[in-house]
Amino acid sequence: MKTMQDDDFTGQSSGAREGGQGEGESLKARLARERAEAKKVNACMSALAKREKQSAQRRRAGAGLSEALLKEVVAMYRGDIKRQVNHFMRMSSMPAATGRARQVSDKTRSDFGDNLMRAVTQLREIKMPIQNLSDLSGKHTVALISYWKHEDQAAATIQTKLSALRKFFTLVGKEDALPKAVKLYDMLAQKGIDHGGLRRTQVATTSKSWSMKGVDPLQVVKDVYAEDPLVGLQLKSEVLFGMRLNEVLHWQPIATDDPRRLLILDGAKGGRVRYVEYSSDPVRAALQRQLVEEAKIAAQMHPRGVLLRKRQSVQQAKDRFYTVMRKVGVTKACWPSWGLPATACVTSLQPTCTRRSPAYVHLLKAFTPSRSMKTAWAQWSKPSWPFPGRWAMHVLPSPVPTTARASRSQAAR
Repeated sequence: MKTMQDDDFTGQSSGAREGGQGEGESLKARLARERAEAKKVNACMSALAKREKQSAQRRRAGAGLSEALLKEVVAMYRGDIKRQVNHFMRMSSMPAATGRARQVSDKTRSDFGDNLMRAVTQLREIKMPIQNLSDLSGKHTVALISYWKHEDQAAATIQTKLSALRKFFTLVGKEDALPKAVKLYDMLAQKGIDHGGLRRTQVATTSKSWSMKGVDPLQVVKDVYAEDPLVGLQLKSEVLFGMRLNEVLHWQPIATDDPRRLLILDGAKGGRVRYVEYSSDPVRAALQRQLVEEAKIAAQMHPRGVLLRKRQSVQQAKDRFYTVMRKVGVTKACWPSWGLPATACVTSLQPTCTRRSPAYVHLLKAFTPSRSMKTAWAQWSKPSWPFPGRWAMHVLPSPVPTTARASRSQAAR
């Protein structure tokens, strides 16, 4: 029988004194060595899996898929860059990088071609023209980024254009020409270009309400009603209910009438049904209900019961809406807050206490017509748009002309 020695308690065998690594290695050292070897094996396996994943993503994105097509296009239309872009976009295969295996939509392909053609045109403007599509490289991308930043374009716009260029480089097998994220920022830093304006931000840094921009919503509503009563009614729906323009143009006030809430069946984001509860303020709730009644009368003029003119499409109605907005001076260039739900016009004037401010009361009175809508509609016998100016005067007081409109009226006289 083996006798127990002191080395059995220390974890060190008698052979350790001989300096060997096998049987003479301590238990602690052996575990450390095995752990280090396992880490190396795991690192190798992780690197291999990462390379396989990147290779699968490259194949999925169509890396090098149109490389032969590019050579064919350049040989066919050598020196004619525009025809090269058109033929490349018409013949290239563009698989979607995410989701199920499929080709990109026609809209995505069209936007991709527009951005690519625009980039080629802008290279000519900045004195870096290319004769063939195969000449497009990373240095041209850096020059375009510098040009876009000089033009003070938004980060989202620049990223969209870079995405189109990156897709092109991927298709022709030049992924390294336009790297992503940190590698792109390092490449720009080497050229002395700041990458501060290339990151999208999702947090608003300034207030988007009209009142904070020094805009009088009452005057805007007056001007819009005087210019076009139907557009004024659409804007009024946005103000009182916070509806988007697309929702207003698809809204069917007669078919979706509900005394408790506003029902939006079509036009909402994602095609979902949306509800807008009536305000808890009795005064504003009454104005909202009155607006619904006005909208029901106006919707009778359209076969589908929507707030559109006869034989007018939704896109034509949007164009008319923004045309009227530009006429009264409501543009994104003048008011950066425009384009968001117009609920801020009213909510910014609502007091936090029970006593209403004079501006809020004045705004509510402006939304109250001096005569019922049925009487106003009865005065107009023709079933066509637009309505005469006297109808708008019944809905809102006659607006004070702006400087531009006053100058036009004086010139007409």
